[in-house]
Amino acid sequence: MLTLQKPSNLFAGLFDVYLLKVAIHQPNYFPWLGYFIKMHLADVFVFHDFVPLSDRSYTKRCKIKAPEGSKVNEKWLSLTLDTSNEKMISRIPFKALKNTLDEHLRHIQASYYSAPFFKEVFSGLSAQMDDWKQSENLATLNIKIISYIANKLDIYRECSRSSHFKIEATKDLHNLTLVKEFNGSSYLSGMGAKSYQQEEIYSASNIKLIYVESLQYLEKHPLSSRFNPTHSVLDALFNLGWSNVETIIKESQFLIE
Repeated sequence: MLTLQKPSNLFAGLFDVYLLKVAIHQPNYFPWLGYFIKMHLADVFVFHDFVPLSDRSYTKRCKIKAPEGSKVNEKWLSLTLDTSNEKMISRIPFKALKNTLDEHLRHIQASYYSAPFFKEVFSGLSAQMDDWKQSENLATLNIKIISYIANKLDIYRECSRSSHFKIEATKDLHNLTLVKEFNGSSYLSGMGAKSYQQEEIYSASNIKLIYVESLQYLEKHPLSSRFNPTHSVLDALFNLGWSNVETIIKESQFLIE
């Protein structure tokens, strides 16, 4: 089960006997399938929630298939947030957006009603709505959504939140410090960071930097014709079902070997 713990309790006593792979990612809103691949490949997953929300962030939006008959192929589900008093993901209030979740659920239903695994997936999402609506802030909402999906996909990982730490460093140094907090031996990074990441600071700290090429893997997968890898994981779930998506994730182990 995906377990959220504060760092003082995380993997107590195991740091000296196990080489840990650490992944760090903002808690996105219904993230893409590659998000869960990286979570599966890691030993420790840190939700980077102590960071300002950017305008085009996937922390507040996701992309799904547009309903049949639409003039466009895809649709954005976006959360309109009040960031006038607080911009940190872990502190942006969510209470005023409870009706937005119901609206998004209706959009999801309209887009995937005819999908092969609609009933199997949609009933579970609907059952979680009351709990998700109780979220106090954006980070908590997204972590609840991610945790539900991860658990259904049989991803068993210990997780923490960057807001649990007092780290003054910024950007790369912040991630490096988080990896060190868990005595990590490897840092799993997305390909998007390769163009700007300071790779030398990891090698200088004897930490292996591993880029996870999830998108390339998904695009070449035999089942790729049945879903859109760049959309929210919802697209894969409705079109393939929980079992097939779980298999895709578990078959990705070679990406870090």
